[in-house]
Amino acid sequence: MAAARRKQPDIDMKARWTPGHEGIPGNERADEEATRAAEGKSGGKQELPNICRQALPVSQSAVHQSHRKKVHAKVKKLF
Repeated sequence: MAAARRKQPDIDMKARWTPGHEGIPGNERADEEATRAAEGKSGGKQELPNICRQALPVSQSAVHQSHRKKVHAKVKKLF
């Protein structure tokens, strides 16, 4: 907030903490499942709906970023 105030000194800001998931049915279960997935402990593809079993579309931006990263690493190694 301090950086924003320096850039915009005339702006009136207030920060409030809000429990974003409190009271939402099923949220704790969703959180547990997300944690399991992040740890690589989730079920296999057979548990997913058919539409989710397909390969994800490739992001052109991600491809370019990956290529640039590899080129940069190679150049750094050479020089």
